[in-house]
Amino acid sequence: MITAPGIYDIPFSQYLADPCEQPSLSSSIAYRLISASPLHAWQEHPRLGGVHEESKEADIGSAAHEILLGGEDRIAWIDHDSWRTNDSKEQREAARANNRIPMLAFKQPEVHAMVEQANAFIAGTSLNGVFDRGQSERTLVWKEGDVWCRARPDFLTTNHDIMLHYKTTEASARPSKFIRGVFASMGYGFTLMFYARGLAATFEPSPPTQHLVLVQEQKAPYACSLIALTPAMAEIEAARVRVAIAMWRRCLTEDSWPGYDSRIHYADPTPWQLAEAEELASE
Repeated sequence: MITAPGIYDIPFSQYLADPCEQPSLSSSIAYRLISASPLHAWQEHPRLGGVHEESKEADIGSAAHEILLGGEDRIAWIDHDSWRTNDSKEQREAARANNRIPMLAFKQPEVHAMVEQANAFIAGTSLNGVFDRGQSERTLVWKEGDVWCRARPDFLTTNHDIMLHYKTTEASARPSKFIRGVFASMGYGFTLMFYARGLAATFEPSPPTQHLVLVQEQKAPYACSLIALTPAMAEIEAARVRVAIAMWRRCLTEDSWPGYDSRIHYADPTPWQLAEAEELASE
């Protein structure tokens, strides 16, 4: 149990279970507060409602993430064509029990090709060599007054000038499409600023940090792109993070986790619906 703010090297499973002495706020729970309701956040928090459905099967993105950021030691390549046989299932469970990611062996070339492309992409950017000067998946724990918070950056350089998040997608990684689509719908901008707040709270003043998302497609040619926030967008997301922390504090203090408000909400016609109605009326 973590009882003091700082940076910790703990297993991902322990991070997910919430290792802090009081229920702590993660970026995903904070985003649920903002994008859904406190009730949704309570339901998904491991120390409160405790109901959160996670994918039972690792995809190539999970394996690529592990290899790119930490090496292949935590991947267990299972020599089966599927998970249908009892032997494959037993090997899968044994891998999980040993804190390894089970993957079917025939996917290995695809995962390696994906990681090679990600490394080649990074080598051609201003981030060339970044993975040689930092650490991956360390847990930041800090306090906002009486509120415990936690974050787990995918990668952070030793001098804190770059914090990199690696996301894989079945959709397009073309920047314009990704920013309008997955980036917005998954709250990645909110996550960047939540982590930025944790970094500032955990360390002494350091060089200005670039908060970046490396996006990669899960299908060949495994194209990549780098996404960051403009100052205006960063300010908007930082304000939303502050609101989420205040909401969390209030909900914990009052032990009240409301869902959607109880007012009657009215559906208003859009301009195109009004125009269509006028057109129909004139016929």
